[in-house]
Amino acid sequence: MLRPRPDRFLAPLLLLVFVGIPSPAQAEMGAPQVLLIGSSSMKGIIGMALEEQLRRWPHIDVVKEAKSSTGLARPDFFDWVKQARKLGKKLEPDVVICNLGPNDGQSLREKKEWHYWGTDSWREHYQRRVSEVMKAFPDAHFVWLGPPSMGSENAHLRQALLSLFIRSVVRSRSNSTYVDLFALTSDPQGNYVDTVEGPDGRPVRGRAGDGIHFKWPAARLFARKAIEAAAPHLGIEW
Repeated sequence: MLRPRPDRFLAPLLLLVFVGIPSPAQAEMGAPQVLLIGSSSMKGIIGMALEEQLRRWPHIDVVKEAKSSTGLARPDFFDWVKQARKLGKKLEPDVVICNLGPNDGQSLREKKEWHYWGTDSWREHYQRRVSEVMKAFPDAHFVWLGPPSMGSENAHLRQALLSLFIRSVVRSRSNSTYVDLFALTSDPQGNYVDTVEGPDGRPVRGRAGDGIHFKWPAARLFARKAIEAAAPHLGIEW
């Protein structure tokens, strides 16, 4: 009688050992995906803090697309609406975490026409772009990390207005969360502070000396707030 050769079963067994056997839930649904988009802070310390904290759940697929010095005001430099549409067709994220806005306190270009900062036409075109970025991901829960307060008085006031403009659009969309970084980086009167709430509830230094960028305590706080909002849509507990 012919006996089966042992190596006929050895190769498939080794493949399962090294690749791993997917759970029924993974096989049916696939790994949840988080897409991170934004400018320099998402490319740098905020994005790094999000990646660091999301590693607690190794089954989550994290994709990051970020470009420094970008925003929604200048599509002639980098068009985030167009990029969002490309990503929306290429990927199917369960959650999108976005940090765009801090670079947008400037006049806005729409095709060949300029709309000056603070005018009604500026706000109309800008808010439409905020909406278009979110529309590119119709099935994802969208978490928008808003602009923070800033040390310079002029920049601080512009960030306050940008926060209001973005927040009103984000909150009008049912499947979205606005994380108010301006509030998290201001005192109760709305003034710039360089501290944030630490893990134990006490204030810790969270801002760089330029009054713009962040230190790790702030980045980790923002990441935690974003993941708290995303958790129910990823099937995880924070």
